[in-house]
Amino acid sequence: MKKRLMSIFAFTVLVAFTTSCKDKEIEASSTDITPKEVATATEETEEDPSAIAEDAAAVEGEEDYDDPTVFPTSFKFKHDLIMTGEYHDGEIVSGVESKSWVGLVKESDDTYSVYKLNPTTKKVYDVVLDEAGEMTGTKVSVKSVGEVVFMTNEGILTKGTDLASVDLPKTIYPGESKEFSYKGKVYTLYAEGEKGEPYNYENSEGEQIRAYTIKKYSLFIKIKGQNTAIKLLDLSSLEEATPTIEFAGDLNGDGVIDFLINTTYNYNMSRPTLYISENKSGTVNIKAVASLTSLGC
Repeated sequence: MKKRLMSIFAFTVLVAFTTSCKDKEIEASSTDITPKEVATATEETEEDPSAIAEDAAAVEGEEDYDDPTVFPTSFKFKHDLIMTGEYHDGEIVSGVESKSWVGLVKESDDTYSVYKLNPTTKKVYDVVLDEAGEMTGTKVSVKSVGEVVFMTNEGILTKGTDLASVDLPKTIYPGESKEFSYKGKVYTLYAEGEKGEPYNYENSEGEQIRAYTIKKYSLFIKIKGQNTAIKLLDLSSLEEATPTIEFAGDLNGDGVIDFLINTTYNYNMSRPTLYISENKSGTVNIKAVASLTSLGC
């Protein structure tokens, strides 16, 4: 059987990839305690247009496994998320060139913009899965004025330059919280779960960083003046993985914080997830609207 018939979601593939792909570049966070009331509005009690399922299977031979993601309850969205780079067969949405895209572009260390972008794809040799003569991988490229953080369907983000972002800890560990202000609102981002043993690693700048393993993880955000907290993520277990905050800022122009969070639960899996705010009858919610799951280096 050809190797590409193995599911991109099978843990047999996850453990087969080299452990050198483990991403441990995480930062120590701030301290403290957590509000306890959590909004049930974030849970899908009725059909949610941001989570309308398209067909679940993207790859032949998909195998079932225990996904430890408790919330969001589904990662099938009507919106797409893509990034530049190379991907295994089935990881990137089809028909990229036929869709309209906008992207978050990092133009300098503290300057971001949202532009209309025109990504292109081409088939490439997948060094992990392809046999000789095959080209089942997909390379996504785009011409841009800077580093493309992510791209999503046009209409979700508000186009513009000089987008104000928030400098947050890369990781909020269980038992820690971070209060911050943004566009006149006060937020508290906090995590619950089980924090394991500490370890040290050297980051790309040669600095020694103190980090922790995580065994169970839930991430919440509390908006001052709103009674209940909003659940962003709930993982019942993690395999040498650390969810990280990749971007925080107002992406849709409503004055409320939005996020790009890597909701990974396995060391060899990346799952950047786009969270966008909405305001219904005076109550703010922040929900996942798009994601991209990929495996391997």
